[in-house]
Amino acid sequence: MYKEICFKTAEVFKPDDILSHWIINLALIRNDLLYSNEYAFNHFEREAAVENGRFINYLRITLSHYIAAMKFLAEYHSEPEIIDFIETLDTQNKEKYSGILSNVIPYDNSFVKNQCEPLVGATMHYTDNQEDINKYLASYQEGTIVIKGDNIRLVDLEFADDCATYLSFTHLHSGETEAFCKEIGNKFLELMSFIEEVIPVYLSQKMTTS
Repeated sequence: MYKEICFKTAEVFKPDDILSHWIINLALIRNDLLYSNEYAFNHFEREAAVENGRFINYLRITLSHYIAAMKFLAEYHSEPEIIDFIETLDTQNKEKYSGILSNVIPYDNSFVKNQCEPLVGATMHYTDNQEDINKYLASYQEGTIVIKGDNIRLVDLEFADDCATYLSFTHLHSGETEAFCKEIGNKFLELMSFIEEVIPVYLSQKMTTS
């Protein structure tokens, strides 16, 4: 099905309006997740293994977007304008929104803090990871570099991929890695699906009243 929704931005989005700001950021979130998620899970499906270095890299990038998105939603969820808009949604999307928020609120016991942030932080803080690198060295007895040609793209530092995988998933118990990847993939899709549902609702409301 092909369909276009055309609108004048000045008529549907207002400066300094919280709901306008919220909706525009939802659109940014959806695209960020979609673009990075495509790369991550294309590698996951093609390689059929979470140990693929490029998959781990793209997953960390996508998770960074997801964490920022969830913190944004948590920050704005109690704004009256957002509450009023959510009340205009159908039951299915209200429930979906509540489920999405449950991944970040309350924060201290949340999926975002306890599952997502450790994975992203593990290989983003190069100066604070000596202890975990020591554990990696104790776990991996062999490393590999594959040189396929003179071009920089033809040199694979496979031992670095091994290290990144170990550091990224060290907070999970044995056997949980692939299940986590599938779970986070579903959470990405749930959030993107919600956004794709609510943006047309917002536009319809604004175009009807403008």
